[in-house]
Amino acid sequence: MDIMTVNLPSVPTSKSKQSSQSLANIDVKSMGQVQSLIRVTEQVLKLGKQKEINTVFLTRALNAITHLVEHSSLVNASAAPSDYEVLLRVLESPES
Repeated sequence: MDIMTVNLPSVPTSKSKQSSQSLANIDVKSMGQVQSLIRVTEQVLKLGKQKEINTVFLTRALNAITHLVEHSSLVNASAAPSDYEVLLRVLESPES
């Protein structure tokens, strides 16, 4: 199986005024959410490397989730009490 390469956005290292302002606008809550997303992404990549079927499933599922994020209202779905219900709510929404 080929090794998967994923390019994640990096934190700007330049000392430009614009970069400093962007980093200053990230609050603690947002940083926690970004860290959670990074942890889950790392888990997905590890699982994808274990078996080819994992790679196929995860790629297709993430493509579907990406589409839903781009084209659906996530406010109601995100308030669901579990991860599974989040997916069910967004799949059941008229926009999906």
